[in-house]
Amino acid sequence: MKTIIITFILGALFSISNIYANEPEPKVLTNVETTESGTKKEIIYLDEDSSLPKDKTIMYYNTDDQMLSKCCYKWDGYKKWIGTRKYEYKYNAEGKIESVTHTEWDDNKGDWADKSETTAHVYTNQGELMATN
Repeated sequence: MKTIIITFILGALFSISNIYANEPEPKVLTNVETTESGTKKEIIYLDEDSSLPKDKTIMYYNTDDQMLSKCCYKWDGYKKWIGTRKYEYKYNAEGKIESVTHTEWDDNKGDWADKSETTAHVYTNQGELMATN
């Protein structure tokens, strides 16, 4: 009986691993630039069939490795990147996120929208996240 159960479990594990083995790995290009003021990380996702660019994310970090901003773009299919959304992060004295500002791309202006949404993070005296608003 134990042999049957073990055989069944091993068969299930091999079947699951074969399912995921057939999925192609996404094509991704990365670049990291480090300066005395922090780090810029750029990730470009490529179309699996054509290897043309699809999406790009650029993240900026300060010297404490805290993310300062994250900007997301899509390739217009011709010659330029178009913004989709960006996030800007502010930190309190304890190094915890104080607020996150989210801005969408304004297609009519061809630039980031004038209006943004900010989410504040509120912490307990022990430093645990209590609420966001």
